[in-house]
Amino acid sequence: MIRDIQNLSKEMISRIIKQEVIANNLANINTAGFKKDRVFQKELDSAGNRIKEDVNEVTVFQQGALRDTGNPLDLAISGDGFFTIDIDGKQYYTRDGHFYIDSTGFLRLTNSGLVMGENGPIQINGEVEIDKNGRVAVKGEEIDRIKISTFTQPYPLKKHGNTLFEALDNAEELPADNYSVLQGYVEESNVNPVEEMVRMMTTLRYFEADQRVLKTHDELLDKAANQIGRV
Repeated sequence: MIRDIQNLSKEMISRIIKQEVIANNLANINTAGFKKDRVFQKELDSAGNRIKEDVNEVTVFQQGALRDTGNPLDLAISGDGFFTIDIDGKQYYTRDGHFYIDSTGFLRLTNSGLVMGENGPIQINGEVEIDKNGRVAVKGEEIDRIKISTFTQPYPLKKHGNTLFEALDNAEELPADNYSVLQGYVEESNVNPVEEMVRMMTTLRYFEADQRVLKTHDELLDKAANQIGRV
């Protein structure tokens, strides 16, 4: 019975973590480039008993819908790859293409770092056009090409905030080739609110069921302890 209580406790903790992940997904429904997370739990078979082990959080990189914004500085990637962002000399990766030009003319991700081209940070002075291959032209003259990076799948990336990703130590950055860049669009979050609400309600029902079972075990242990004490 003690093992059953231990397993129930692990199960309930995993459901709490799952609810937190779902809540974060729902909070970022309107965050451009956001990628939803899922929670999975390992199980080990010990003497015929299923034992709950580590809880793993996995990011789902499925592409979100592409929305026309009409803003020439907004970019979206259709297909594989990530925009490369430099923050204080460190590289990060994102599908969020909501960009702007700062006071010095550099293209930046909103509230974040510099957008990288193949020749370094992109600086724009004038009306800009960006084609499907990511070539950046100012007043008709090509000045650089948006750096679109990718990795072998599953992507060796971990989240850094809501829309940025950091490469793991063993990650090998590769140039993407199966993509198109769309100017005047952004990629929306890939969160499906109906799906997330169903997951939230299901997880809550399972948590409540675990609570009832745990309460039953607690009552049985209490009864057994009192009876033994009287004997």
